[in-house]
Amino acid sequence: MGRQPILALTAGEPAGIGPDLCLQLAQEDHEPIVVVASRDLLAARVQTLGLQVTLRDWQPGEMPAVQAGELSLLHVDGCGPCQAGRTDPGNSQYVLDTLSVAARGCLDDTFDGMVTAPVHKAVINQAGIAFSGHTEFLQELCGVERVVMMLATGELRVALVTTHLP
Repeated sequence: MGRQPILALTAGEPAGIGPDLCLQLAQEDHEPIVVVASRDLLAARVQTLGLQVTLRDWQPGEMPAVQAGELSLLHVDGCGPCQAGRTDPGNSQYVLDTLSVAARGCLDDTFDGMVTAPVHKAVINQAGIAFSGHTEFLQELCGVERVVMMLATGELRVALVTTHLP
């Protein structure tokens, strides 16, 4: 039997709900997940939320932590100081870097899939970076012509015909 699939989880907009959701995962035993984010961002949010979470630096080839109270982290530089609820266009490149690291990890088989927390398209655009969404960003990074975003459950699959722009 092979190893369990390892998912990359990007923390999304630093001032948004994404970092909180990543840390909430560690409150119970969880699947093999590697959070792709800034160590400083998550450590500060642990303090703000009053959670008991140990951030474990993760290296490719290792099995991520799966027990409650621990979270495997692949650190990405570039996130400035941040307060929940106060977006900063200066963190936009960092947000895109986390997506790139996770996606490239999928392309080179370091990860078996990726999950993305919400990003703030308008803030990324305020930084002077043309960004219409995850789907188009990943399309360009992967060098494919056609993409579609699909939302799926066990019984239902919905593919989006249009996307919204900020």
